[in-house]
Amino acid sequence: SSDLWSKVNSWGRGFKFDPSPIQFTGGVARTHFRTGDNINSAKLPVNVKTWNMKGNIGVISYFDGDKIKYNWAVINGLNIEIGKETEEVLSYAVKQSSTGNFIFVPKEGRIDILRSIDFETIDTINFEEATSQSQLFITKSGLLLLENQSVYLINKII
Repeated sequence: SSDLWSKVNSWGRGFKFDPSPIQFTGGVARTHFRTGDNINSAKLPVNVKTWNMKGNIGVISYFDGDKIKYNWAVINGLNIEIGKETEEVLSYAVKQSSTGNFIFVPKEGRIDILRSIDFETIDTINFEEATSQSQLFITKSGLLLLENQSVYLINKII
């Protein structure tokens, strides 16, 4: 409800939105996320470069020496737990269910489906139009894929 939220424009060098919020204060990086009607804050556990969060699942990029690494991560309570290392993930969608969360990741000619427990690939949807640049969205109708200004409805949902 609008009674619970207000919007105040603010800016500071300590904030970065790329694509999810990161706040840098006193040498510590934190992210802010919504849980129900509450806004929470959690410390990011590495020297973060970017943080892309959807629900309680995200992809974190960070500096390891002079290299950039990517890992899946999950918010558990107020802690961020680093999961399996991955390649750069530009887009993904999360399907939440009572049996667990599933992550859909576009690749060249396919969409990989991962378990959120261990970020292992459990299935693949072969879809010729998909690229690693495709945008994915979960809807009530199914999975939407946006590629080259075309939208595709993919109804194979777990």
